[in-house]
Amino acid sequence: MHVLALIQKEYPIDPKRKFLFGYSAGGQGAHYLRPKHAEQWAAIAIGGSNATPGTTYPFERVKNIPMMIFVGGDDAANINPSRTMVQALQQNGVNVVLKEYPGANHDGAPSAATADIFTFFDAHPRK
Repeated sequence: MHVLALIQKEYPIDPKRKFLFGYSAGGQGAHYLRPKHAEQWAAIAIGGSNATPGTTYPFERVKNIPMMIFVGGDDAANINPSRTMVQALQQNGVNVVLKEYPGANHDGAPSAATADIFTFFDAHPRK
């Protein structure tokens, strides 16, 4: 977050279009940063993560941040955790969509999802 603050001082970052993206271990990090710094993000995309909501997940902090979770259809280690996370988020009123990419494994899912991620971000600037 310190680096983000430095970048924002040097460059004209539009706060309505500040998005968070994380994949694999970076997805775990994005799940952590999402609620901790909820006021920062217009929308979030997380992929290839096996994160599931714990008993203390701060659903209330993230209800107003649109989220896309994506996973490769052949990413066996992450497909069920992604579905579980999306189900829990939806049950708690969070605006989240799940995108699964048939035939994509863990390494191939980011390439399969790239166009959808940018379309999702374009559709969700901060209001």
